[in-house]
Amino acid sequence: MKSWLLAVLFLLTYATIFAQSTPSVYRTKNSSNISKSIPYQEQYRFAEFRPGKVFFRNGRIVNALLNYNLFYGEIEFIDPKKDTLLLNDKEFMDSIAIGLEIFYYMPKQGHVREIKNYGKVKLGEKQVLAVLDNERESAFNHYSATSAISNYKNFSNQNGYQWMKPTDKILFKRKTDNFFIDKNNRFYIPSKASLLKLFRDNNKEIIGYIKIKNIDFSKQSDLIELLDFCSSL
Repeated sequence: MKSWLLAVLFLLTYATIFAQSTPSVYRTKNSSNISKSIPYQEQYRFAEFRPGKVFFRNGRIVNALLNYNLFYGEIEFIDPKKDTLLLNDKEFMDSIAIGLEIFYYMPKQGHVREIKNYGKVKLGEKQVLAVLDNERESAFNHYSATSAISNYKNFSNQNGYQWMKPTDKILFKRKTDNFFIDKNNRFYIPSKASLLKLFRDNNKEIIGYIKIKNIDFSKQSDLIELLDFCSSL
């Protein structure tokens, strides 16, 4: 019992330290490849590439070392030459497994990680490092924000990246979007309309639940609670 409590305490302490050590906003200079300005471990979901499986719709399975790149919002693999590359033929893939985590490809948007599978519907999230803002150099080398915080923009560093002028600083933030995924791996932005489309037979009960619980479709915790209810009908 004592050893179990110590193990739980260790995990909680580690999680707290990790949360504190991972900044919510990254400030970088843009005179070089920006991806080199952010610690490697913070550019990926996992600290290192892990053994995974790529499942194709024709039944083929490919084993590879995989990781999720937060800049691209896509899965990368390490080829036999030890090069890090993006996956090809994504439209022919059914899913990708890295350990216990499952990812699905959303056309033109990248890979979405499964949060919970309800059978008929899955809840997924897509996390990326997005441009939050940019700061221009002002008097005495002080920097001040010049763009709206809500003005997110996806970032790609395929050939390095130059942003505005060499004196500018760029702000990146981890941005998370949630999606409903149906049994055919089609994606829906969470809303009352999309939910009622996915659960056509229980519209009346679902509408009542949304009203009573005051569900916020932008909150993942609310979406989990809502889908738990819908799947119980």
